[in-house]
Amino acid sequence: MSAPRPEAEREGGDALQLGQDRHPEATPKPPKPAAVAGSVEDLTAQLAEIRKENRELARANQILQDAATFFGAALDRRSRK
Repeated sequence: MSAPRPEAEREGGDALQLGQDRHPEATPKPPKPAAVAGSVEDLTAQLAEIRKENRELARANQILQDAATFFGAALDRRSRK
């Protein structure tokens, strides 16, 4: 049985440079700077819209959790009969 080859060597015996074998899109890119926002009124309106959407999503999530609990309990009752 031969000794394991180091991971940094290829078939030709040449050593890989660190990161050379990675696809260019796999390397993380620095974040882009945020675009300059509009007026304070625009930001306030956007924040209000986001908060409204967040409340709606939280309500929908609670409804789904309650339904899952209800139907889960019903299935549990059936399986115990």
